[in-house]
Amino acid sequence: MGQCPSIPKFRSYLKQLESLESLGTVRYHLALHSVTLPDLECNKIMHCLESGNPQSSMRSKLEATEIFSYLRRQSVYHIETVKVLDCRWHPHPDNAIAEGLKGFSIRSLNWRKLDMDPCILAEVKELRELHLYSSGNECVLKYWTMPETLGSLLEVSRSRLSPILHVYADVVLASCKRS
Repeated sequence: MGQCPSIPKFRSYLKQLESLESLGTVRYHLALHSVTLPDLECNKIMHCLESGNPQSSMRSKLEATEIFSYLRRQSVYHIETVKVLDCRWHPHPDNAIAEGLKGFSIRSLNWRKLDMDPCILAEVKELRELHLYSSGNECVLKYWTMPETLGSLLEVSRSRLSPILHVYADVVLASCKRS
């Protein structure tokens, strides 16, 4: 199975966190202001698209979800802002994102993944701002705007604030996939 080139840098990052923790130099608050992960874009576009091997475009490690598992083990339960610039060519599968974020209270989520199903975020508490990335697929856009999709997800009833939704179109990736 092919491996996204961003994986080695995440392995070393997680090892550094764990070694600092074992030395007692890192302690986490129960609530964090933000978690921003390094850009996971692998820049291996042509290799992955031209190889013809479906295994080459699959992710063999789910590094971003490992970070959230690590934070959960540190008793972090609330994160004000989460930003993950996922690899557009080897993104985390929806079920891995759901498992990684499950149980956290997150106010603003910006996970760069095309056509992500927002319903996977049902276990995320207090979500008030969501960034979604579209490939331009009209069916996905219609699904996103259905009241039962986003209306039930974004926490409106418990807040005086209006929910905020950002939608981005990824023209480059959409045109490459159509070719």
